[in-house]
Amino acid sequence: MIRLIALDFDGTIAEYEQAFDAHMAHHLERWQQMGIHVVVASGRPFRSLKRILDALPGELPIVSSNGNILRYKNSLKTLHASYMSPELIETNIRLLRKRGIHPVFHVDGYEKGYDLAVLEPPSPRERTYIEKYENRCITVTPETIAMEKVLVIAAYMTPAQFDAYVAQPEIQRSSGQYHSLKSLNREFNLIEVVEASSNKFRAVQHYAQLMGIGPDEILAAGDDMNDLSMVEGAAIGIAMPTAPEVVRRAADYVAEKPARDYGLFPLINKILEEEGYGH
Repeated sequence: MIRLIALDFDGTIAEYEQAFDAHMAHHLERWQQMGIHVVVASGRPFRSLKRILDALPGELPIVSSNGNILRYKNSLKTLHASYMSPELIETNIRLLRKRGIHPVFHVDGYEKGYDLAVLEPPSPRERTYIEKYENRCITVTPETIAMEKVLVIAAYMTPAQFDAYVAQPEIQRSSGQYHSLKSLNREFNLIEVVEASSNKFRAVQHYAQLMGIGPDEILAAGDDMNDLSMVEGAAIGIAMPTAPEVVRRAADYVAEKPARDYGLFPLINKILEEEGYGH
């Protein structure tokens, strides 16, 4: 029986740039009232998710930065944290800058008032990305970035640039995993680098274990490559219709409608009814 529902946010709960509204909040709160643990697992920084999800009245565990931080929304208690190694940071700084690509670093600076760091003035493309996260960004040097608690390295590349980048021997030998994600920019994809030991589902499992919930009691849903670990690992995996083919193939169910049309919620409610909830 499902006791935990883990959901990606952008493209799954809500479409990109779509507001988190009362209809979405109603379903998450209803599932909690049914005794089901609800976890939101996103690539966004914790601050961004907390601001959005503060509309929910109760407590909520949030997995942010693609599985690297697990923290409660209200109490701010951190249950799990995983930071990037200095070696992985150095390798990607050197190889990205060699190609004229400006990385943006997600850092665990919530208590200090910032969430992002850059090495040089960002281009208009990176500036748009930073603005999406409320401009809470500092400028550091290649030498001082390792002093920060780095969670994710983000950058923009064309698909061809990404393929060439990850084919490099140094990248192949590195301890990172590399995601090419959907972007509002039609030419460039958003590239995210995290430690190979980090993913959303590991953080979800960490929370599940704390709550005495087994892998066979987890339902998870997502729409992009950084959600694959959840969709594959959960007892019931749901992919949104906009997800890459590899994610849809890994899923047990594919929602009929996209996030903008609230496609996730009727499917989960149907699954819960089949599991005996509401009877």
